[in-house]
Amino acid sequence: MIPNVNLVPAECLLFRRRRRRLKVWAGIWSAAAMAVLGAWLVRSAVADGFGRLQARVEELEGQRFVLESQMQAAGNEQRRLVEAVRALDRLRPEQPWPARLAKLAATAPEGIVLSELAVEGRRLEARAGNPAPATAERQAPTPRREAAGGQDVRIRGMALDHGDVARLVDALRGVPDWSQVEIVNALRQGAGQGRAVAFELRATITGSSR
Repeated sequence: MIPNVNLVPAECLLFRRRRRRLKVWAGIWSAAAMAVLGAWLVRSAVADGFGRLQARVEELEGQRFVLESQMQAAGNEQRRLVEAVRALDRLRPEQPWPARLAKLAATAPEGIVLSELAVEGRRLEARAGNPAPATAERQAPTPRREAAGGQDVRIRGMALDHGDVARLVDALRGVPDWSQVEIVNALRQGAGQGRAVAFELRATITGSSR
């Protein structure tokens, strides 16, 4: 049997083992350093994105606050005008429109500000019949007359969102004198998420009840 003799000095073997261990530890430390660096970069990117998102949210909240403040101020002005209309209604009870305006303002849900109301009476033309015989005194042509209780109404205003406009339409459809309530248009105005909705409604009022 041939004896197994290691001719490599013990110092060389020990040096090789140390070098292998150093390589292993160097790899471990490099991987750990890369992991820490990657985590720091990810955290920085997330923090930066979160900061931008938070700034955008604060900006939108500021726009919403300004819009709500403007709508509230317009609502206060509208309520003041409604009180003036009611005072006129008490002074002129024969006119139905002051009471209608007050009722319209009371019907409008929160978040609605009415800016314009136009009323046009429907008129009927007298139908042309057979020509009358020539006489010394001829009858004057029948003048136009307003259809009984028929008035076309257009309403313009501002709302916080389209849902408020839909609620106003539903509320007006529940009023006895109002019929054929329709949305002509409802469009966002301005820029940003906090912009208001400018709307126009069309309706018909029948009857002259207060």
